[in-house]
Amino acid sequence: MKMRRNISGNREDPSSKFNERQADIRLQLNEQLRCLDVRMEAQVALLAELQDFFKRRGELELDYSKNLDKLAKSLQLRHKEQKQKREQWPLFSSYTCWQQLVTQTKNLSRDHAALAEVYSAHLVSRLSQVMEDVQRIYKRCREIGYETHEEILRVLHELHTTMKTYHSYQAELRQAEMKLRAAEIQRTKLEQTLSQDKLERSKKYKLMEKEVMKVIG
Repeated sequence: MKMRRNISGNREDPSSKFNERQADIRLQLNEQLRCLDVRMEAQVALLAELQDFFKRRGELELDYSKNLDKLAKSLQLRHKEQKQKREQWPLFSSYTCWQQLVTQTKNLSRDHAALAEVYSAHLVSRLSQVMEDVQRIYKRCREIGYETHEEILRVLHELHTTMKTYHSYQAELRQAEMKLRAAEIQRTKLEQTLSQDKLERSKKYKLMEKEVMKVIG
């Protein structure tokens, strides 16, 4: 496999290329964690907004309940204070309507007080729990994500080390093959130019034989 050449014509450094890719992968992994951070912040902000809404809604419902209760009590108090003037009221059908209005106002006051309790206490408390759950789950997800990212980078580093060793052995093999071919060519030339007696006495031929055996061995 041929290595690509850069603009200057030199071979690209595998280590430099790996470092660039590792930096790019780390950047992508960090971007994943950043997206998780942004998602959590958005969820918490939304829950806080809902919590604030129900808290304020509960306050309004409670104020409304108190005002209704004051209204009902003021009507009853006035009726009690003016009892003599109102002796004839029960004779009129509209008095029944008045009584129903007072009763409904008191009931409505209790209903809105209960609604205020639901908003201010139960919903606000529940949203606090949900917010804690979101933050806890986020924290755990981030820890798992970070550990996974570190494991990915560790494996990549091990792979890079293994590839460096492989390329080193591959280069040594090519160099040995070149030496073997060169030695075999020289040996063949000697065999073609010298007789058997001269070959047996030739130091150069013996040296070629040793070189070939050294490379093969």
